[in-house]
Amino acid sequence: NKLAQFHIGAVIAYGVEGKELEGEFGRTKNELIHIIQFASGKKNIPFISSKVTGVTSFALLEKLNAKATLTAEEEKEKTKLYARMDQIAAAAAQNHIGLFIDAEESWIQDPIDELALQMMEKYNKEKATVFNTYQLYNTQKLEHLKRDHIRCVNKNVFFGSKMVRGAYMDKERARA
Repeated sequence: NKLAQFHIGAVIAYGVEGKELEGEFGRTKNELIHIIQFASGKKNIPFISSKVTGVTSFALLEKLNAKATLTAEEEKEKTKLYARMDQIAAAAAQNHIGLFIDAEESWIQDPIDELALQMMEKYNKEKATVFNTYQLYNTQKLEHLKRDHIRCVNKNVFFGSKMVRGAYMDKERARA
């Protein structure tokens, strides 16, 4: 409230990540929706941020990123992931709050990007509500940002992007 007096906004970052259990995924989804509802109507809280690994398993994202064949159970997990993110994005749209989908490790990022784009295609028709995050320490991400922008223009939706230096540089360097 003190920051709002000086016209300074805030992003509520619910940084839960790396969850592995179904109950945890549901709790994270519910908490994100609760935070969106809390932020609704507060001009100084125009955005919240979320991490996809808070609502689905890292292992599923790794398989999706590798374009590996999913088991029937994993297909169900993917469907649940999209349903959870759809509920979160719908709440953001209904409450006029921007939703940042944070970038994560490069070896799970492609399915996160695709999920973010699909949510943009559904919820960014009148204004940018869903935003994907691009970690620009990764030299390929500028091309991805351009590609995704063209996709949104071609689909006649607002392109939401957040560009960051990147929070996973040390982990990426170690993996390389």
